[in-house]
Amino acid sequence: FIEALPADTNGDGLGPEVEAPEAVTQWKLDARAIALEPDGEVVPGEPFSVDLTIDEATGLAGVQLRIDYEHLVLTFVGEDTTTSTDRWALAANESTPGTLYVAAGTIADAIESGSGPLINLMFAVSPDAPTLDPAFEISELLMFDTDGNIFPADFIGPFGYDIDGNGVTNATDIQLVINAVLNFFVPFNTDVDSDGGTNAIDIQTIINNVLGL
Repeated sequence: FIEALPADTNGDGLGPEVEAPEAVTQWKLDARAIALEPDGEVVPGEPFSVDLTIDEATGLAGVQLRIDYEHLVLTFVGEDTTTSTDRWALAANESTPGTLYVAAGTIADAIESGSGPLINLMFAVSPDAPTLDPAFEISELLMFDTDGNIFPADFIGPFGYDIDGNGVTNATDIQLVINAVLNFFVPFNTDVDSDGGTNAIDIQTIINNVLGL
């Protein structure tokens, strides 16, 4: 008697010459929330820095992104890794004033677990800064593991859903997003879902957050 298919000698249901697919663990499927968090107060004429933070770093081996900021308020000075990424290569390039491209990663030392700051970005604040709440906007964000698999990402602004950074998320934050959709100037990042633009989806997302949905 000859079997039509190779014997499944290893019990994986596929035959001995084929490897079973790797199980996809939940941390590979969940979206990672990325934010830019100010490290202290903005004081005219003084240094200022922000941390690129993540809510779940398990398996992360690299990140690249574009950051737009108010170059009349801030001048980019430099970048540094953190405790979680001290074995990563890191580069930041200011292509034009107000636009910064950042890339960091490793081929072997993925983060085993945890959350918190990944990269620290340093700026100098203009002595004549017209505002003490400089706006940052992230776009072109990619996060990946050591095999190059892309993690889904969710960037919700430097203050989370709290668009104006006053400590609470309320109707004022909703109005700011609506104003941005209507093309009024808003000095904060309003691209709640980080898809590259502010639109009705961002309005609905922040409304849902205020309502606790």
